[in-house]
Amino acid sequence: MKRIRNITAGLPGLERVAERAIALEQLAELTREAVPEPMRPHVLACAVRNRTLILFTDNAAWASQLRFIQPAILDAIADRTGHRLDSVRLKVQQAASSERPADSSSQSGKPDREISERSRALIESAADGISDPELAAALQRLARGPDQDA
Repeated sequence: MKRIRNITAGLPGLERVAERAIALEQLAELTREAVPEPMRPHVLACAVRNRTLILFTDNAAWASQLRFIQPAILDAIADRTGHRLDSVRLKVQQAASSERPADSSSQSGKPDREISERSRALIESAADGISDPELAAALQRLARGPDQDA
């Protein structure tokens, strides 16, 4: 987390994004600590919207198990943070796989990383708000992706 702060130092827009990312990871860790050990690896991420904890898990079976302990999760968060949330909303999200097909490597020998269209749009939007031309250009290249990097 310290490295993120070092990278974003002096870039106000990115500093806010980094601080938000760090806070959300801390919330996810707090949530993992609130659930029984077998469930912890299945809590992928968390967010808060309108006093609702949005909890991302890797499959529907674990979402069902987590649904049963929603009150305990909310109590644990309230105890640790002093903030009471009203409800939990569970979302199933496939975990990113570390395995890639053998032919998915770029010419550099490193595996290609695919990002969603939504992520591309967010990165392009961030690039538009950056005053540093080199950083803006790098973000625009990232948003285009490796297959359109001409």
